[in-house]
Amino acid sequence: MPRAFAVLTDGATVEVWSNLADQPGRVGQFPVADGVVAVAINKDGAAAASTGGGQILGFTGSNSSLVASGGTWTAIAFSGGDLIAADSSAGELVRFADALHSPARSLIEKLTGVVSIAISRDGLSAAVGFAEDLALVNLSGGIAPISCNCQSKSLNALEGNLVLQLAGVGDRTLILDADGADARVIQLPGVSASAAVAGESAQ
Repeated sequence: MPRAFAVLTDGATVEVWSNLADQPGRVGQFPVADGVVAVAINKDGAAAASTGGGQILGFTGSNSSLVASGGTWTAIAFSGGDLIAADSSAGELVRFADALHSPARSLIEKLTGVVSIAISRDGLSAAVGFAEDLALVNLSGGIAPISCNCQSKSLNALEGNLVLQLAGVGDRTLILDADGADARVIQLPGVSASAAVAGESAQ
């Protein structure tokens, strides 16, 4: 069975855990002096955190590295070994290729106000959350807005290529289904947002 990983934070420390389904164990613990803004982890256990001091830090095992500095990184998410990040000071959604080894920054789209990011399972597209709306972004370039009158502080992956529960939207349970030809946001009738939904959290 493949190992499952998780990244946890209390706002001052980042922890990486492994073997969640068998014998969970902490494989790394990293203090972050400037405070944690957002965290992300990939299927191989590589993790990253953006900080209040304008940095993005990468974590593999017990080692840490600097991915980027000099931005205001409001949301991050892995696409394989690349890191997708929103820099609100520059108004950009960017990719750091090979983020934890030899990070190379490239622009995906000019975007402002991004609060959350989730990457499709095929790694070709992303959903990004704003203060009141969503958008689908082709990671090779191109954007399609989705009006939902909702703020999603995090996007929880469900079954499918890009099917997400929108978290942080009050008592409503909203699902973004972007697997079809036309992406849509669905409100599940009679389901409380407090009901647990299994999935992966992407910020």
